[in-house]
Amino acid sequence: MIKSPVPYSFLYPAVQIVWHIERILILRYTTSQLSHTFELNKRGRTSFLIVFFVLFIISALISPAWSDIRITRESKGETSIQKDLFLLEDPDGRFTIQDITQGSQNKNFIANKQAKTGFGYSDSVYWIKLTIHKEPENTLSWVLKHTYPHLDQIEFYSPTSDNAYTRIFTGDAYSFNERPVKNRFFIFPIDPTPAGTTYYLRLSSKGAISFPLSIIDMSAFQDQDHASQLATGLFFGALLIMVIYYLFFFIFIREKLYFYYAVHVLFIALHQIVWFGFGFEYIWSESPWLNNILDLVAGNGIFFFLGLFTMDYLRTRTLMPRLHYVLMGSTILIGAGFFIIFILERKLVLGLINNLQMAQILIILVVAITGCVKRNRQAYLFLLAWSFALCGALLLIGYRNNLLPEIPILSNSIQLGILMNILLVTLGLAQRINDMKESMERINRDFASQNTELRGAYTALESSEKKYRDLAELLPQTVFALDLEGNITYTNQQGHKATGYTIDEFNQGINIFELFRPQDQERIRSGMKKILSNRELRQSEFMLKKKDGTLMPIVQYSNVILDGDKPMGFRGVMLDITQRKKTEELMIQTEKMISVGGLAAGMAHEINNPLAGIIQTAQVIHNRLTKPIPANERLAKELGTSMEVITDFMENRKIIYYLESIQRAGKQAAKIIENMLSFARKSDSKKQESRIDEILDTAIELAQNDYDLKKKYDFKDIEILKEYNPDTPPVFCEKSKIQQVMFNLLKNASQAMSSWESMTAPPQNYHSTDNGS
Repeated sequence: MIKSPVPYSFLYPAVQIVWHIERILILRYTTSQLSHTFELNKRGRTSFLIVFFVLFIISALISPAWSDIRITRESKGETSIQKDLFLLEDPDGRFTIQDITQGSQNKNFIANKQAKTGFGYSDSVYWIKLTIHKEPENTLSWVLKHTYPHLDQIEFYSPTSDNAYTRIFTGDAYSFNERPVKNRFFIFPIDPTPAGTTYYLRLSSKGAISFPLSIIDMSAFQDQDHASQLATGLFFGALLIMVIYYLFFFIFIREKLYFYYAVHVLFIALHQIVWFGFGFEYIWSESPWLNNILDLVAGNGIFFFLGLFTMDYLRTRTLMPRLHYVLMGSTILIGAGFFIIFILERKLVLGLINNLQMAQILIILVVAITGCVKRNRQAYLFLLAWSFALCGALLLIGYRNNLLPEIPILSNSIQLGILMNILLVTLGLAQRINDMKESMERINRDFASQNTELRGAYTALESSEKKYRDLAELLPQTVFALDLEGNITYTNQQGHKATGYTIDEFNQGINIFELFRPQDQERIRSGMKKILSNRELRQSEFMLKKKDGTLMPIVQYSNVILDGDKPMGFRGVMLDITQRKKTEELMIQTEKMISVGGLAAGMAHEINNPLAGIIQTAQVIHNRLTKPIPANERLAKELGTSMEVITDFMENRKIIYYLESIQRAGKQAAKIIENMLSFARKSDSKKQESRIDEILDTAIELAQNDYDLKKKYDFKDIEILKEYNPDTPPVFCEKSKIQQVMFNLLKNASQAMSSWESMTAPPQNYHSTDNGS
């Protein structure tokens, strides 16, 4: 493509003549052919060459810049035309095509010398002018290609034969089916003349205004679009495979971080579908509003789940607690952005969401760098992975703003960065699996080592009966021996303590099956058979039944007693795991209580709103029925009555009393909720002067809301006598912790008193006379 000169417009005809002469001569003749054609002698040939090159130099000097685009007969493929555009800003959006083409505004266009491709976020309307020449010998069909699919409105103006202009409306604010060429990009057919055809574009958008423009012949465009569809399909296929891969690991390993990363990649795929324009082209073609909403939702989802994944993957709560809470805060704010998207105007949301996402990126980078400083192996791969993604984004920004050379691969730099990011994070997650595997292997080795030690102990016991008994009596675990029928032939002192049977009772004969529940006896028989067949140490978990009928969870290690190669019985060790079971139950119950506490606090917050409405409405009703305000007096007069009559009626019917009761009950409920929320709120661990009587009153009010469903008692059934010394000075303490202690004391006392009916006498009040002396 060759561009024609315009900066020195008054010399334009001369330049055209010189340029055409040069082109014809260069294309059709050599120097010797020229001299022969014009039958020039040596001196004449020299003069001709001098004139020719003088004309060439003149044409070059008077043509220092180009702005018109020329399609020659050899032209094909795609060419960027950013440097050949003229730009005009319309701040008020009031210019028409007549103002631009025939009015004074036409001379205000500015050449796009820096080849910029966008104006960022702006309320202005922008006009673009370009002039294209096409030689008649070029028979290809050409189109103007705009590759930023997220402009709200584009108007393309093409001249007609009668000096008018046809207008094409398009943009992602219009239905996809209204586009002149059905493609995710904005494609405008052009048919320039040899003399040159000037086209205009009018751009406006609530988002960023970008205009990467090029011209391309239709055949090359179709080939390019086909290749792009294939590459993009492979990209989305890779993302889908990774989502399925991580969800598979989440289902089988039950690690939350795999779910977080799977959803994170899913939002990346959604964002790229919106960004590439495929969603608008194939899925929601008739819903332009959805295109803009999903763009923000997908971007927000990417960084929300990235925050959750980072906290879990880098174990920030343990390794860097301060940064953990900073990252948690930014992630919560981004989560709140999901609701803001549907409330605020898009222009406002864009700035807010972008700032939150930039802050999230910086915080995650700081967390990753801190993890590297702390020599966290997973942090190294994490930082490298997100460096690729960040570099891909920066390269794309530089490419879009012409800060980098026009290398085609740079237009897909963000996709390459994403794929490298996912690959490196996958390696990091694989390393985490290897760490888990190594941990399990260490545990297995520890168990194997313990088993080896236990076998060694058994071997040592077999060598000497006395040594065996002395060692067994010193062990804190139950050691036992059985015959082949399951009769207990030996147990140490710990066995007597664990089961509650005396030595004489064991000597009289106790079968092992008597010490276990019926449902466990069949398992014990099956285990004994396997021990006899495999001759290996066996571990089992049962519920031991004591002499008094209580049950105790135990872990039993058993092996066969051999006389040569003949089995003589069984011996083993029982470990009491009661404490471990209690700990596990306590942890489960603690988790439940935390959940219930959170649910109660949440419900309290939700109840406050309608409760406030009830109290306020009751107050308004009360005022409108009793207060002699002008509005009440006027309406009563219009209805033929008076406020005194209405007030008397309300008082006689006790309506005012009931309204006041509603207000009192509402305020009491609000006070209860306030106390509960204050109690549930996280302590700031600050000491301050507090009055003990106020702390006690709040603790009592909280305790009065306690109700035990199992024991069916209500704290309000307990009468509490308050005797406070008015001279008690304030104490310097952490108010919430003292309140917690008092609440626990009241609750424990109420639970102890709940079963007083089974006692011989009810509990008595106790008054201390100790004056501390």
